[in-house]
Amino acid sequence: MTRNILIATLFSLATAVLLGIIFVNESGRLPESDAAIVAERIERGARDYEGACATCHGLAGQGGVAFGAPRLNNIVYRYTTPGSDGVAPFDQPNGIKDKYGTIRNYIEATLYSGVRGSPMPAFGAQGILRQDQIENITSYVLSWRTNQDQDNLPQAAVQAANLEATRLAPTPDPNANPVSQGQLVFTNKGCNGCHTMNDQKSPAQAPGLGGLFQPGGTRAYGEQLPNGRPVNDENVKDWILKGTIPYQNEHIEPIDGEQYGVMPGIQITDEEYEALSVWLKAHNQDGSLTEEAQQIMNQTQEGAPAVGQTPVPTGVPNQPGAPNSPAGPGSTATP
Repeated sequence: MTRNILIATLFSLATAVLLGIIFVNESGRLPESDAAIVAERIERGARDYEGACATCHGLAGQGGVAFGAPRLNNIVYRYTTPGSDGVAPFDQPNGIKDKYGTIRNYIEATLYSGVRGSPMPAFGAQGILRQDQIENITSYVLSWRTNQDQDNLPQAAVQAANLEATRLAPTPDPNANPVSQGQLVFTNKGCNGCHTMNDQKSPAQAPGLGGLFQPGGTRAYGEQLPNGRPVNDENVKDWILKGTIPYQNEHIEPIDGEQYGVMPGIQITDEEYEALSVWLKAHNQDGSLTEEAQQIMNQTQEGAPAVGQTPVPTGVPNQPGAPNSPAGPGSTATP
């Protein structure tokens, strides 16, 4: 009996020692395992970021590439550094901490729901990115953690002004003719920041959209979209909403031999697309207006109302041909 108790005690002690050794070894390995998981998420996030975010925010998160997109590579520093009032933006009343709890939650929520009134797409709500992709991109953005305060530089002010201008962009004038209404949507949604309405590749590495709905299509992709689908209203609207990411495996090579960048998904309503489609259908491949579109413009310029429209007041903002208009029909100008 005594011998059995001794054996059981020794076995228990040996088991305890063995478990202790395992615990010590595993405790040392757990941080390494966690680091490996984080590293993998960041690596995957870098790929997804390049496809979904870099077009506007820059490959290095420097911001200001398109649409006044803000800088991202110092987001933790920017939100956690106290301002002149001694309170960090993160801790402001009814701010990020109160609404989201953490900066990670804030970034993930922005990626999922977008930013109302700006070109920032609702990547999650629109089905462009999966939840794991959103989480990976967030890990990648948080990995930068730049600690230099460069937000007071003039360029940062310009970026903020551009973003505010995008949010406050005018809505289409109900008295404008259909072509001008379409151009307003084209401008307000930031399309003109990347695309020209002729056959020229833009400085933003985007194909010209001239001829998109005309026989022969565009110089870049002909009568197809970059995802290989034929050009029609349903497919074009789907392409605008979703962009490149969902169709990465279906992307076709341009027929003009050029290389083009990725396109982000853009939020657009049915009404906005209806107006935008008139602008897209108004252009031939070389940037000239179609005969029908030219008739509408001539009627407006002569002071006669277009079909179903009232006369356009002089100087309507962004109206093709109006004084100080940033881009008239067939213009190759890009911001």
